[in-house]
Amino acid sequence: MSPAAARMAWGAAPARVRGWVEDALGGPVVHAVDQVGGMSPGPAARVRTSAGRRAFVKAVGPELHPDTPELFRREVAVLRVLGPDPRWATLLDALDEGSDGWVVLVLEDVEGRHPVAADDAEAALTVAAVEDLTAELGRRPLPDAATLDARGARGVGLVDLPRRLRMWADACLEVDLPGVRVPARVATAAPGVRERLLALAEQPTTHLVHWDVRADNVLVRPTGDVVLVDWGQAGAGTGWMDPLLARMDRAQDAWFDDSVRSTASPALAALPEEDVTAFLTGLGVLLAVRAVTHADVGPPGLQAFRLAESERLLRGSVRRLA
Repeated sequence: MSPAAARMAWGAAPARVRGWVEDALGGPVVHAVDQVGGMSPGPAARVRTSAGRRAFVKAVGPELHPDTPELFRREVAVLRVLGPDPRWATLLDALDEGSDGWVVLVLEDVEGRHPVAADDAEAALTVAAVEDLTAELGRRPLPDAATLDARGARGVGLVDLPRRLRMWADACLEVDLPGVRVPARVATAAPGVRERLLALAEQPTTHLVHWDVRADNVLVRPTGDVVLVDWGQAGAGTGWMDPLLARMDRAQDAWFDDSVRSTASPALAALPEEDVTAFLTGLGVLLAVRAVTHADVGPPGLQAFRLAESERLLRGSVRRLA
């Protein structure tokens, strides 16, 4: 499940934005299919020009959502650093109008579908692809701020993932707030979970991490090859993070436990089971707490997402804490 914002249609995007996209693609757009889902309220569309050229375009301005342009700038810079590779959608061009303007990405239109997370074989396919991607990223240097700025980040660095873990740890102090829905077993375990999360936050950040690995951000080509999209949450972290996140769509059932134990990722294999449980529990607790403390913050659909996802993740936590 993912939160869904009410997206602007492609035809409602500013004329200058649509004009720039046509210039970038070398001809007028004669067909556009608006895409649904995701958290951005900006337009996202598969487009085709009069010459038959295809692309996937997504765009946003600060008047639609003040934080999303930052995500887009990070994605542009990260994809430029990474360069073309069949494991992610190629960035064809990008426009950044500055702090008061729009950010537009023109990407490869990947022919593919989202995997069915509930299907064991498709879940395993995603996991294997993410572990392969993680190995590749581990062979590359972690881009610093100067490298990202040279490629269009405009001061937007990688997400500080240890800080995220500390936020999860802080949420463990709030499980007793009125309205927070966590199982009693999770509430009892929260202090220990917090300590493990704080310890994980002290691990060296050696890897570029996608961080938003879930079925909605994965496409399976007709060939069976897997493509990871939406790099706006990319951060500096460790080599076990994406392989573990690739399994989180199934955290509510025992497939998750078996898959973690059989991982091909050396970093995840070395992670203690108690730390796996702490990571899963910390995310579930954060969402449960935010459903109360940030109930009015975010796009439409986010609140329902927090509640549903926290319940699902914490079912997995209860199973592992038993």
